[in-house]
Amino acid sequence: MEDKIYIVEGKSGGWDDHFSWIDGVYKKPEDAEERKLKMIAEHKIILNSESPIKGLKIDDVPDDISEKDMIKFGEWQERIWIAKEFKGCVIREFKLK
Repeated sequence: MEDKIYIVEGKSGGWDDHFSWIDGVYKKPEDAEERKLKMIAEHKIILNSESPIKGLKIDDVPDDISEKDMIKFGEWQERIWIAKEFKGCVIREFKLK
C-alpha cells in the first residue's frame, strides 16, 4: 500500500499580490475535503457578516463613533477585505516514500 498525505492549500490575492498557504495536512482525503469545505463556508460567513456598528457599511468612513467602536469597525472591515481576496482552496495529494 502506498502512503499518501493530502494538503489543503488556501489561495488569496490578485495578479500582483497572489499568495497561497498550507492550511492543513491530512492522512485521509475525506478529512482534507472536509477542511476545504469548512474554509469556504467560513469565508462566506465573514462576507455576509453585518457591521458591528449599526448603519455603517464596509466603505463608510465613520467620524462620530467612540474609539472602542472604531476599533471594532476597523477589525470587521479588515476581515471583510481579506475574505474578499480569498480565491478558494485546493487539495494536493503527495506520495510518501
